[in-house]
Amino acid sequence: MSYCRWSDSEWYIFWHCDSGPTKEEQNLSVWYSMDSLNQYTYQQIKTMLADGTFATIPGYEDCSKYGKRDLLDALEEFCLDVESATDIPWRTGAPYEPPAASGSVSTAELSD
Repeated sequence: MSYCRWSDSEWYIFWHCDSGPTKEEQNLSVWYSMDSLNQYTYQQIKTMLADGTFATIPGYEDCSKYGKRDLLDALEEFCLDVESATDIPWRTGAPYEPPAASGSVSTAELSD
């Protein structure tokens, strides 16, 4: 899920598809430029929000006040999404099974 895109923001921020199966392993990619492709865990973001320490994010000091607002909104929205997610294994108790793309086979179909 994308929270900010370069087409209308100084940031490209999205919930990373390689996040793990637990809440703590959910990752948010926070990109200010192609030179700073950073990823932060849910817990790191919660700590940043609690402490108000965003200067460690590359690009934060260089972006406009609107860019800073976009970043803060995206971090808060990501945390709310993680906390309310119902289709991630730690919420359902089910083993992690990546969704199959339409027209493709599931991993269950590949097992002997």
